[in-house]
Amino acid sequence: LTLGIIFNLSLLFLYKYFNFFSSNLSFIGLNIPNPELILPIGISFYTFQQIGYLIDSRTGKATKSNIFEYAAFVSFFPQLIAGPIVHHSQFINQIKNIKFNPFNNLYIANGILIFVVALFKKVIIADTISRIFVEPFYENISSGNLASAITTWISTSFYSLQIYFDFSAYSEMAIGLGLLFGITLPINFNSPFQAKSLIDFWSRWNITLTSFISEYLYLPILKKLSQNSKNLFNNHIYSLIISMTIAGFWHGASWKFIIWGFIHG
Repeated sequence: LTLGIIFNLSLLFLYKYFNFFSSNLSFIGLNIPNPELILPIGISFYTFQQIGYLIDSRTGKATKSNIFEYAAFVSFFPQLIAGPIVHHSQFINQIKNIKFNPFNNLYIANGILIFVVALFKKVIIADTISRIFVEPFYENISSGNLASAITTWISTSFYSLQIYFDFSAYSEMAIGLGLLFGITLPINFNSPFQAKSLIDFWSRWNITLTSFISEYLYLPILKKLSQNSKNLFNNHIYSLIISMTIAGFWHGASWKFIIWGFIHG
C-alpha cells in the first residue's frame, strides 16, 4: 500500500508540482534544474482513483477485478479530463454485471441528448459569458486600469457563472459519453448556487471530489488526530482545514490554489 501510494504521488509530483517547488526553492537560493515536462492529460483524476482503489484493497472494501476490468476503470477516457471522479465500485460493478450491455439503445439516446445539452452549456453559455464579460474585465485590470465597485461585482459574478457552466458542462458531457458505452457515471453538480451555506455548497459542487476528500483525506486525518487528542471539535476543524488545503493544491500547482483551499477549510 505504501509503495503504491508513493509511486502514484511521485509521478503526480514530478509532472504537476515539481516546477512549483523548484521555482519556490529558487527564492531561497536553491536552484534545481527544471525538466520542463509536459503534464499528462487527466493525471490528477486517475492518480486519485488508483490511490482510492489501493486503500480500499488494503482494507478489504475494493471490488475484486481482473487486470482488464481495472485498466478499463483507470483509463475510461470520458471523465479523465475534468471528472467526475469515479469510485471503483461505481464502474467495475457495472461492467461485471451479467446484464451489462455496452450497446444499450436507451442509454445511447439519453447519452447523446445529455452530451448535446452539456455542449450547449459549454460553447454557448460559458464561452459567451467569458468572451463578453469576463475576459474584457480582466484584460482591463491587467492593463493597469481601475474598475468601479459595481463593475467588479458584476464581472466577478459572471466569472462564477462561467466556471459553473464550464465545469458542469464537462462533467455532464462525460456522463453523456459514458452512457454511449453503457456506463452510468455519477452526477457531479446539484444547483450549487442554491446552497445555503459553505458546507451545503460543497455537497452540491464537484460532489465526487467532496466525497473523495471526505473518505480518503478528512476521515483518516480525523482518525489520526483523535488518537492523540480527545478534543473532537478541534480535531474536526484541523482535519477540515488540512483536507481543504490539500484539495486546493490538487486543483493547481500555485499558491493561489493553496490559499483558496485554506480559506474554504
